[in-house]
Amino acid sequence: MEHKLSLRKLLEDSEYQEQLNYDFNIKGELRHVDTNESFVFNYYKNAHERNHKRYQALGHVLSQYVYELLEGECLLQKVYIPTDATGDEPRSFFFMSENALTSTSSLTVLLQDRGVFHAGQWGQKTVINEGLDHGTQIPFIKMGLALRASAEGGSQLPGPEVSGVIPAAVAPQRARRLGR
Repeated sequence: MEHKLSLRKLLEDSEYQEQLNYDFNIKGELRHVDTNESFVFNYYKNAHERNHKRYQALGHVLSQYVYELLEGECLLQKVYIPTDATGDEPRSFFFMSENALTSTSSLTVLLQDRGVFHAGQWGQKTVINEGLDHGTQIPFIKMGLALRASAEGGSQLPGPEVSGVIPAAVAPQRARRLGR
């Protein structure tokens, strides 16, 4: 998987910057910048909680990195909902294909789950241990977007789990096909 962003750049603001000296190599594998070794969970000896906090910090930065890949490489747009939320109201977001609201051919929408599963990822542990091609949905999103361009025919409607998002943000679109 080709990528132009740098995980190191996102780690610059982390309190674990020195302990998380990792980046993705040309193959999309997470590797230590100096040793080329894969991620080591037990960085601190006999300190599970401290190691877990370091792992969580890496997971947060990985999510931000994947979101940037979704926008930069997959050309998806990050849309915040509800669109009219005030500063103290909870907000979330989803990703949708460019021109989703004006396209008449098809629509791609990527929703984020609650908890540790984030948009664009199968799982953070898989991203860390197996790399971007196995741990993210990006290869499939790219394939779906390429197939979308040549798709013809009927509609595939989303399931009930997205019924609140579709009317709020996507209903005005004119797509004949809706992938989920």
